[in-house]
Amino acid sequence: MRKHVLTIVFFLILAVGFVGTLLNLGTGFSFAERRVLSEFPKADSFSLSRWTWDDDIENYLSDHLPARDVLTGIGAYMRLYAGTERLDDIYVTRTGQLVESPVDSGEKNLASLEKNLKRLDRLASEEGMQMTVLVPPSAGFAARKDLRASLRPLYRDDMLLGEITGYPALAAVDLTDALCEGDGNRFYRTDNHWNADGAYAAYARYLESRGKTPVPAEAIEYESSPDFHGSTLSRSALWLTPHETIRYPIPACTYEVQIEQEPVRDDLYFREALTSYDPYAVFFNGNYGTVRLINRSPGGEGVLLVIKDSFANSLVPLLLPHYKTVVMIDPRFFRGSVHDLIVSEGVDELLCVCSLKTLVTDAKLRALPG
Repeated sequence: MRKHVLTIVFFLILAVGFVGTLLNLGTGFSFAERRVLSEFPKADSFSLSRWTWDDDIENYLSDHLPARDVLTGIGAYMRLYAGTERLDDIYVTRTGQLVESPVDSGEKNLASLEKNLKRLDRLASEEGMQMTVLVPPSAGFAARKDLRASLRPLYRDDMLLGEITGYPALAAVDLTDALCEGDGNRFYRTDNHWNADGAYAAYARYLESRGKTPVPAEAIEYESSPDFHGSTLSRSALWLTPHETIRYPIPACTYEVQIEQEPVRDDLYFREALTSYDPYAVFFNGNYGTVRLINRSPGGEGVLLVIKDSFANSLVPLLLPHYKTVVMIDPRFFRGSVHDLIVSEGVDELLCVCSLKTLVTDAKLRALPG
């Protein structure tokens, strides 16, 4: 009798799994993991000369398992409790902060970094201007004291950041000490970006480098949301990690925002994103080729062009009251001419704000059209 019961239970489990998989086959996006799930393999993968169909179907079924998020989380915690501090490309510090693995400092990346820096230097030189480069060390470098001793030497951010010197049209602002104060507390615990304190530290350092006076931190007004969960949490699958608070500054000026060719807005924040899979998109609703901000209040001077990745999104709201116009371009999506933009906007100040990973690895930087 017991044998029959076990057999029935076994087949019930198979049936539930089969039905659950069928019900989950139409799901195309994982909100927890922030990624597009595998599609059903196309006919061209079934070929005698290029046999990939079995791998493709395996990936497809794996991505569409019922309770996939639960199973992925269980696997991540099992690895964590087994003693690993690395979950794919995410490291877990002793304080529970989730940080990206180090930027590789091998010859290939050093060559890539040199190409990107040469392009930025040439772009500024051709315009007869100097470009300030604002690149933070990674959250892992800032929190390396909380990592296993064997992992700390892998973070060579200081060496990579040192490569920015020696380019006549580039002026690097050192953020290392400012962002490493507090052993990583100026970065989110569940995301790779600097938090409000980190963005303020970068803002203050930049203005001081330009001979301007930053607004005292205590004088800046913020809004906040207590349910922020970032990309390193999504990639780690450690779903029980507590969410944290995100703060975003309210610019002390009236302004207009134009994102690409969309209608002009009077608010740079998209608060609906706070309840989405990507709450960091509260800043400008993500990344675009061109974003233009116009300060309508008195006091702002000059036109600032920011060549950026997503790190700039939380920095620019602090900078806006100091300028008449701030234009942001993201090399990953920008399709125009930088020279034409500089001329048409009357740009008189150049700033590059991006992560170390972007500066080292992103080929779109060196492909930026002049």
